[in-house]
This record gives sequence, structure tokens and C-alpha cells, in this order.
Amino acid sequence: MLILRDAADRFIQLYLRLMHYAGRERRVLPAGMTVDECTDTHMEMKGQCRGAIYGSPSMFEQFLEAHSADLTDQEQALVSVWARHYVRGTLVMLMHRKEHTITRWCATG
Repeated sequence: MLILRDAADRFIQLYLRLMHYAGRERRVLPAGMTVDECTDTHMEMKGQCRGAIYGSPSMFEQFLEAHSADLTDQEQALVSVWARHYVRGTLVMLMHRKEHTITRWCATG
């Protein structure tokens, strides 16, 4: 599947905002840390923020409520889809080339 660059960028920016929100709500991130600072932090902390999202299924709805004024209709719809259809698992990168990446999804529950 080919994902257009601008679509990937929009996804990443929105997902980073969700990770930041979940990390602050679950007190994984230091008080006052911005989204940009969260983006630049180490992978362990990002992993903890990701865990905060999926550790509480209501986190998606909480994010939507807290950010309803600053999310576009399209962004709100996308987060709603994530809330309904996410699958917990591991994405394994098998091969990475200049023009493409081959991955395998391993669902865990």
C-alpha cells in the first residue's frame, strides 16, 4: 500500500498530539512539556505515552473532548476511527529500502 507523503505527515502530526495528550494525562511526561519537546524525547518515553493511549480505551474520546475546538472535522473523524478500529500488536520492519518498506503485523489481542 502506498501512503502519500502529505497524508503520512498529517497522520504523524495528529498521532503525536494524541501521544502528548495521553502522556500528560497519565503523568508520563513532565509537567509543561510541549508537543515539540515530546516529539524530540527518547523512544522509551514515547513508548510509555503510546502505552497510555492503548492502556485506556477511553483516551481517544477524552482527547477528542479536550481538543474539539482545535481539531478539524477530518481530524476528529480520523481519531474516532482509530478509537473503533485499533488493533494492538507489533509491527515488524522486515526490509527498508530507499523507495519502500516491507512490514509484517503481528496482532497480540
